[in-house]
Amino acid sequence: MTAHVSRHRQRRRQLRPKAFIFENVRGLLRQSFARYFEYIYLQLSYPEITRRKGEEWTDHHGRLERSHTRGKRDGLTYNVVFTPINAADFGVPQRRERVFLVGFRSDLGADWSFPKPTHSIESLLWAQWITDAYWENHRIAKRNRPAMPERLRPRVDRMRDELFEPETKPWLTVRDAISDLPDPEKRADGGGFKNHRFQPGAKPYVGHTAA
Repeated sequence: MTAHVSRHRQRRRQLRPKAFIFENVRGLLRQSFARYFEYIYLQLSYPEITRRKGEEWTDHHGRLERSHTRGKRDGLTYNVVFTPINAADFGVPQRRERVFLVGFRSDLGADWSFPKPTHSIESLLWAQWITDAYWENHRIAKRNRPAMPERLRPRVDRMRDELFEPETKPWLTVRDAISDLPDPEKRADGGGFKNHRFQPGAKPYVGHTAA
């Protein structure tokens, strides 16, 4: 990650972009990585404070911290913000969590913030287990609907006491995304859709599908 950040810092020093965006695994926000993540954050904020030959990253981190606490400095600097984002919260039919870092060149005075989520699991649960709208929209008969997972029951019971349904849209499920495609098990050619084929024995990735 250090080499990756360093290459981009070098390019930013040359190109002086108005803004940049980076993303990586959410694990970077774990407490055990806290100091190293701050090091990445400060490198992105002050690309001209480069690591000296033979300098340990911890010493470089210390110089960056000292510059940061001094406040305003001359040269190329960026105002950087970061947040973890779940792709499912923005309409992607997959639970995929990443951490995003966005920076704007300090001289621009940019006014920006991360957008609010547009979708939520609460809204999906509401549609599936409280109003049944999810199953009705997909024309799934009651006899063919699955039973509510027991692990969800306490959460759904609490939601029943709410006066209003969630304002966000429901998480999109795999069914939402591909239910209009022909059954690849019945159509060897995938119905004309490229790479749409039945794979016997394939298993879902636990924790990634939205439902």
